[in-house]
Amino acid sequence: MAAAATALGLVHLWARSLALTLLGGVLLAVSLWPFYFPVRWRLSETEITADFGAWRRRWPWERFKGFVALGDGAVLTPFARPHALERWRTLWLPCPERADDLHAWLAQRLPRRGGEGNGP
Repeated sequence: MAAAATALGLVHLWARSLALTLLGGVLLAVSLWPFYFPVRWRLSETEITADFGAWRRRWPWERFKGFVALGDGAVLTPFARPHALERWRTLWLPCPERADDLHAWLAQRLPRRGGEGNGP
């Protein structure tokens, strides 16, 4: 919180405008929202939904071509093979408590690619 307050203080010193400082505060809050507040993920037969509390985002299953199993969740990728843009196009589904159940559920819908957490 101290870093956020410092950043807004610097914006106010630079802009000398309360309106721009408030706009900066809103943009900072929106960008850091998933860090401070829980995100609820829902996987249905037709889509994946991320509920951020103040808004929701949905992705259809057709967008994804595979998944990489991780020890604490999975990464959904829109590419069948590794790709340079993968870092910016993937969707990370955190699920440390039930990662094995998540992997089994995803394996019924998408091809599995190599990665961490594939077992011993």
